[in-house]
Amino acid sequence: MDDVTCYSQCIATHAAQRSACSDPVLLPTVAVTLRDTHPHYQQHSAAGETSALYGANAMKKVSRSAIEARVRRALAREGEVLRKTRPGTPWAKTDLGDYYTVDQHCGNPIRWDCDLEVLAREARVLRPGEVIEG
Repeated sequence: MDDVTCYSQCIATHAAQRSACSDPVLLPTVAVTLRDTHPHYQQHSAAGETSALYGANAMKKVSRSAIEARVRRALAREGEVLRKTRPGTPWAKTDLGDYYTVDQHCGNPIRWDCDLEVLAREARVLRPGEVIEG
C-alpha cells in the first residue's frame, strides 16, 4: 500500500473515531492519535495534507480566566493556592511576579514568578491542542 492510500485510510479511521466519541475529555486524545500512530504524519503535515482531519488551525484557544480556575482547583488538591499580583503594586510584581503560589494553611509563598502556561501543563489541566488566549 502506498503512503497516500495509507494516510487516506488513517484519516477516515480517525475521523470516524472522532465522530463516534461522545466523551468531551477523550475527544482531544482521539484527535491527536493520528500524529502519534501514523508513520508518515510528518511527511504529510509538511505537505499541508493534515488539514482534512485537524482543520486549518488545530489549536483550541482557552481563556486565561478558565486556565486560572483549572490551575486553582488542581493546586487546591495539593494544599496550594494560586495568587495573582494586583495591578499597581510594582514591588509585589518585582518580588513575586505575575503569578505565585502560597501554602494553603500558613500562607507562605511556595513558588513565585510562575508562568501560568507552565503551571497548567505541570498540573495537566492544559490539554494537548489547547493554548491560552491572549
